Amino acid sequence: AQHHAPQAPPLGLTPQRLHCPHLQPPVELAGPPGTGKTYLARALAKVLAPDESCRALVQFHPSTSYEDFFEGYRPAGTGDDGNVRYELTPGPLARMAEQASEAPDKQHVMIIDEINRTNLPRVLGELLFLLEYRDESVQTLYRPDEEFSLPENLWFIGTMNTADRSIALVDAALRRRFHFVPFFPDSGPMAGLLGRWLDHKGEPDWIGRLVDAVNDELKAILEGSHLLLGPSHFMKTYGSSMDEQRERLRRIWEYNIEPFIDDQFFGDPDRIARFRFDAVIARHGPRPLSDATANPEAATAATEAAETLSNADESRWRRRADDWPPANQDISESYRTEQKSVIGRYVDFCLARGRDPSTRDEALIDEFLSSLSIKDSSRYSYEGHLKRWFDHHHDPAGGER
Repeated sequence: AQHHAPQAPPLGLTPQRLHCPHLQPPVELAGPPGTGKTYLARALAKVLAPDESCRALVQFHPSTSYEDFFEGYRPAGTGDDGNVRYELTPGPLARMAEQASEAPDKQHVMIIDEINRTNLPRVLGELLFLLEYRDESVQTLYRPDEEFSLPENLWFIGTMNTADRSIALVDAALRRRFHFVPFFPDSGPMAGLLGRWLDHKGEPDWIGRLVDAVNDELKAILEGSHLLLGPSHFMKTYGSSMDEQRERLRRIWEYNIEPFIDDQFFGDPDRIARFRFDAVIARHGPRPLSDATANPEAATAATEAAETLSNADESRWRRRADDWPPANQDISESYRTEQKSVIGRYVDFCLARGRDPSTRDEALIDEFLSSLSIKDSSRYSYEGHLKRWFDHHHDPAGGER
């Protein structure tokens, strides 16, 4: 699958792991939107069943029914008496099962996309039993006098959107019959995927860092990884200039990310405002280059000053920022995440100017806070974060610890 889908995360899902009767259930790829679940499912299906006629994709939605998915009676014209005539019409699963039975030497794969968006017990009915017991047969709703079974060479790959509130409808019976593979941007092979993709494509790496930082905040606020931002939203070309990169990211953010944020924080305008594009750029975006173009002499002086800080000094301060705040501080995860974000930005801000991040320079602090374009209430909070940073890294006489 990785050969056919180089952008897909290397999950190590071999055909043997996708389905093994009585030992391994079908696979369910579960994660937030934009993590490549459907992309990988299609790539896996193509590897497992190279013949296109042996692959099928069905997308569930709230009105999907048993009759849509398996089989049901549908109008088939009118009879000799002029009345509407009904015929038992196979759905995609019945057709695929019959095809797989007629070609037992060929592997068949059905992808069920967005499996949690419908009423699963109503849609699957007695078929849920057959997902696990392939050597058994049942009498189906519209064929009570016939035996029906799912052939061994028909495998299933499902996808599930964990941001969809209907995930609560996925009952234990279904969960037990599928092998759930987590697709979360902060763990497993997915962790750092966007950064690796941007690096491979020669795109700006600061975008990956920004998305990771926002996901850290969302994880702390929402207490889990099920609503994080998927990397595929940001797998785009951004151009060479900083202005062009920002503008293209702004379009992605405003049209793809902000509607998602509005939905998750409905009724909480403060949280929604916190994740607007300008606010996110202020917290996690790159330092504006306007200072260098507007004041070349100041930029040159900053460059010369930066040379006075050794690589060891920079690494030391970045490690301190990564470890901030101290683990023994009894604070909430969201507050801890905000402190880490502010101090990380301040350390980068100082190092870019060749300044020691432990320096309590009011002019430098004011310049930093002004560059963030934040509200007065946030400024007051950020000043408090910086004060704790300075107090921790200085002794009473003002020297560095």
